[in-house]
Amino acid sequence: MTNTCREIKERLHTANPEALTLDGMDEALVGIGGSFHDVLAIYDKAVLVVILRHGGLTEEEALEYIEFNITGAYVGKQTPIIAEFYAGNGNAL
Repeated sequence: MTNTCREIKERLHTANPEALTLDGMDEALVGIGGSFHDVLAIYDKAVLVVILRHGGLTEEEALEYIEFNITGAYVGKQTPIIAEFYAGNGNAL
């Protein structure tokens, strides 16, 4: 577990001790967020695919796994957020 991941998990646990995380997917954990009073773990979908591909799945199998077992497996209001990030969206700071 990287220092960044450790920091994210510590902040998540402080904000919401009940929030769920994905076992074995620490490299894809990118932050925390949510709405109202629910602070949840946020994972990068592209990194999840890479992790699963390193585990032997094809890209198609990895995407199917994510859709069925992660995004499709709502386990209550503590379910992590799976985000897709797009570069070059035209927004400038």
